[in-house]
Amino acid sequence: TPRILLVDDDPLLLRLLVHGLEGAGILTCADSPAAAIRAFRSTPPSHPFEVLVTDRQMPGMDGIALLRMLRHSQPHLRVVLTSGSHESVPSREQNGPDLFLPKPFQRDALRHALARVLALPPSTPHSPRRPSATVVPSTVASPGVPLAICTV
Repeated sequence: TPRILLVDDDPLLLRLLVHGLEGAGILTCADSPAAAIRAFRSTPPSHPFEVLVTDRQMPGMDGIALLRMLRHSQPHLRVVLTSGSHESVPSREQNGPDLFLPKPFQRDALRHALARVLALPPSTPHSPRRPSATVVPSTVASPGVPLAICTV
């Protein structure tokens, strides 16, 4: 069962992420980048997070800075970046996300994004085995993914 860290400063959107990924893994929620960093650092090395799903625009630190900080200590972390803004997104090779999911998105698109990043082979930012960040259209249907617990 994958461990997934969900980060969004908007409580409503964070709840929507939780409901959208219910049953997809063990979910840990953070309402700020600082809370995400605390959750990440308090996780035992034997049970690391496999996926980070984070908003791009948050006060204090944006999602790209957050993913870069977390990947510094865990290079194999897979990342889905969400945003209502369609600014340019750095590629995986530029230490960007594995996948970009534009807001608004439907539950199926979120679950499909999770399934896609979990299917990626492990690599580091310098490995050519992973494709650049891709955009998941918000109308894509999701294949079933494997228990959901959310801690706040």
